Amino acid sequence: MFELTTQDEFRILENVHDCMLQHDRWNDVLSQAERIANSRLYLLEFDRYDHHTGRYCGPEKAAELIDFLSTIKTEGSKTALSFLLHDASLSYPYCKANLLAFALEGAEMLHDVSDKPDVNDLRTWPGLICPLIRTGHRVILFGCLFPGMAIASAQPQKLSPPFQRLARAILLSLNVQDKMENAAQLRHALHLVMDNQDTASIVLDRNFKLVQPASGSLLPERLQPLFDEHSGRLVSKDKHIEQALISVSEDISQMLQERDELGDTLTSSRSVFIHQDNRRASHIRIKGVAAPESDSRPRLAHILIELREQAPAPETVTHVLSDRFGLSGKEAELAFHLSATGSMQETLAHLSIKRNTAKTHLRRIYEKTGAQSQLELARLVHELGRLF
Repeated sequence: MFELTTQDEFRILENVHDCMLQHDRWNDVLSQAERIANSRLYLLEFDRYDHHTGRYCGPEKAAELIDFLSTIKTEGSKTALSFLLHDASLSYPYCKANLLAFALEGAEMLHDVSDKPDVNDLRTWPGLICPLIRTGHRVILFGCLFPGMAIASAQPQKLSPPFQRLARAILLSLNVQDKMENAAQLRHALHLVMDNQDTASIVLDRNFKLVQPASGSLLPERLQPLFDEHSGRLVSKDKHIEQALISVSEDISQMLQERDELGDTLTSSRSVFIHQDNRRASHIRIKGVAAPESDSRPRLAHILIELREQAPAPETVTHVLSDRFGLSGKEAELAFHLSATGSMQETLAHLSIKRNTAKTHLRRIYEKTGAQSQLELARLVHELGRLF
């Protein structure tokens, strides 16, 4: 390989650049490059748990290189794979033979296979590997191996320049793709928030990372008693909400494995009801929402958290009580505050009246409104509150 004509190399790089706008072409583009360059190319993405995602390379092909790198043990029981994922310099082309030489038993293995090329034994293939991207949630490795070449006859100084040009082209396409996906995620998140303006809401990705932009704190004030935010990730203070989040996230992961075309679809929903200190009920609804796949990006899926609170009747409802039922000003105030707080003791303190006076007012309120109990009076006040 890499005795490429300028035209062949240009064709490979051009196809790689096309992947910026067509995320699903990576497999075809890399397969074509393998045929042109007589090589074996690996573009491997790992999540934050070091699990291969299969996004750019199929699991069987990826296992060839992953299993090999995992068997190379270095000092401290670290593997070559772990070194590349966590410690290796970004974009630096590491020679596969050199990685093998650093292994505890690698020198002996390298001696055994260095001059015995075997197209069916990856151990005998020379090549270069480099980490392209390393963030808090993923690492991408790129490798190029040469099945038909003996390790002893490989010349890294000749292989490295075209390898690095190809690696830079792949990195550029991945970076542009990431920016486009981030913009699409943000747009989808904003649509979800705009569609839920009547509630306190926030949008997460399936790893509970906050997606929507905000000034100051990323977390709406009404959600702060229920959640914390650490390094851009949402952490629930309530175990029932946490369980609901995990359940919806698992549903989304299952949905992303499916290949059917979907529009904006509710894929999962969980509800949690809580009572806060003011005795008002709150409804936390957690929904998984999918956006359709396009040529420029894979399908998006987000978690939408909505908070709906039991709204108290506005104090202006006292005017309706007076006009409709003929309650005096004091009676209307008593009816409102007793319904809002549910506590006679708090109502007496707020209105600065005695219990006997309150009982007299309450008896007249029942007579004028037709309510038979404090519960019926509260229902009446809250129903009238819907007028405002």
